[in-house]
Amino acid sequence: MNAVTERTAGCAVITETAAQVDAGGTMWRLRSLIAMGHDAGRIAAALKLSPQLVEKVVRGQAGAVSADLRDLVCQLWDAWWDKRPPVLTRSDRRAVGAARRRAERCGWCPPLGLDEDELDEPGYRPYSRYREATGTGTAEEFTPRATARASRRPA
Repeated sequence: MNAVTERTAGCAVITETAAQVDAGGTMWRLRSLIAMGHDAGRIAAALKLSPQLVEKVVRGQAGAVSADLRDLVCQLWDAWWDKRPPVLTRSDRRAVGAARRRAERCGWCPPLGLDEDELDEPGYRPYSRYREATGTGTAEEFTPRATARASRRPA
């Protein structure tokens, strides 16, 4: 199965040789951020990935992802789990509303509805469903830390 393994010029490169992990935990983390109002385009921009790749994971069409992608999504989730997206324009407001409506329609819970102890277990499904969540503040710009695997790669 293909997995995202590295970024070149800000874009994801797909390869067959990466260490892969079950995509379920990554999928539920992304879905929970959508329930907070972060749309797939905003998430993709923060992760410096294509929106199509983020959508593939969100829709459950990826059975596995690279460990680096999982780690990167975990960093974003840690930064934004309790934050709503900034709403500076009418377009932002529409995107937030569309993301929340999607999460409600699909029954995706916000981050507090996930069981972090079991989230990365294959087959995990949250008990919670969609609930409107307002968060504790506004999400700031996301700056990822280097993952352990990325820092071990030769230059």
